[in-house]
Amino acid sequence: MPLILFIALLFLAPLSLSAQELLTITNIQGKSLQGHLIEETHDEGIVFEKKGGPKFTIKLKELTPTSQKLIQEQLELMKLASPHDQRKRDFNESLGIPIFHETSALWDEPVKTVAKRLRWKPDSSSNYQRTYRYLEKDKQQLYLTLPIHSATLVGENKGLTSFISLVFRDTPGNPNAALLERLMTQIFGPPLDVNIWQWKNHYLLLETYKDHAVRILIQPQPLKAEQLYVSRFNEAYYYIHKKAHFRRKKNGDTYLQYLPQQKKGLTKSEPYANLEKWLRHAGLPYDYQWHFLGATHFKKPSASLFESHLKDTFASLNRKGHRVKTFDLRRINLRNLARPIHLSQPILWQINPSSKLTEVLHQRTETRRSIRRNLLWEDYIKRISKEAKTHESLLRKTTSESHYVLIIGYNLKTHEIAISKDWGKKNAVQWLHVKEANAINLQKGWILEPLLKSR
Repeated sequence: MPLILFIALLFLAPLSLSAQELLTITNIQGKSLQGHLIEETHDEGIVFEKKGGPKFTIKLKELTPTSQKLIQEQLELMKLASPHDQRKRDFNESLGIPIFHETSALWDEPVKTVAKRLRWKPDSSSNYQRTYRYLEKDKQQLYLTLPIHSATLVGENKGLTSFISLVFRDTPGNPNAALLERLMTQIFGPPLDVNIWQWKNHYLLLETYKDHAVRILIQPQPLKAEQLYVSRFNEAYYYIHKKAHFRRKKNGDTYLQYLPQQKKGLTKSEPYANLEKWLRHAGLPYDYQWHFLGATHFKKPSASLFESHLKDTFASLNRKGHRVKTFDLRRINLRNLARPIHLSQPILWQINPSSKLTEVLHQRTETRRSIRRNLLWEDYIKRISKEAKTHESLLRKTTSESHYVLIIGYNLKTHEIAISKDWGKKNAVQWLHVKEANAINLQKGWILEPLLKSR
């Protein structure tokens, strides 16, 4: 054993033992408790195990000043004895932001707590998912020589953190990627696989997108370089969420709810945002800011660039065992939409966009609101059927650009489909008559089926 390592172990051994020694702490009411300090919590508290008894979570402010000082001394000893804590500090300091808490794993922290620590803004939320984002315009500087392009923090599973994606711009030759690779190796040691590092139950992937972007993806599941999408859309996930997402109202509206709807985004990145919504509904960690930056290559965003990205994404998903299936939309038939909607499978749909479509959707939303006041459903059905005949020819005017939205529902009584698009609450659920839908239909649709056997 090398002499330096031997000396280090001599010093660390007593520190580890001292952190486990029997302590007596007293609260401000004068009650004492004897036991062992287990760990610090993320909210200025500790986990303390009573001698021969259960564990308690105690706030430091509830203890006497003498006991608080004793606890702080023991926590410092525990940190010195743990090389993992030093790695956390090194990573945070290198990036210039407190990604890791001193004593908690990311996956044990509520996503709200992590977002507050990082000062990232809420982006989308539902009963099952919550997303926070940082954008370049927010002027927060990360690593000294690597200004960040965007960052995404996602929470699922009862509000706990699910993954973090940090996206940086790069230039030909990937100098930023090389710099980050050296940094990760210096902090976490040699990678487990190509550009993959592990620290406890954190897996960190350094990923490049050609010569234009680089990112660090942090998540709790094991990663492989050829499996960037994690197979979380399995049988268990599918059946747990199917009933919760599905909603049927008395008026015949049948649609999927709780899709992760973004608040805002970058101009021309709407198709990427809708693709993220489609994949995230299935539990897949897609970050549209990352793919938008990489796919556009700093060029003007276009439909052809997105279609190329979509093709690559589908191929990648299918290689990893997910099943992207073409859905027949040569002619939109409401009854054909029933099966995927009832199975909580929104349909990614290619359409012909126009300012007239935006106008029709807004008008339909306002008309539906009026039903609650003075318009009966029977009158509504007649009214929109008449409007649809007028809108058909206007909506058929083709443009050079295509767009992608999600079909999330239908109404057999009113002959409408429900779509979800882009960002903002007003676009989360909107309705089109089937005649209007066929007028903008470019006859391409896809569904993502669950993995019925966990891999």
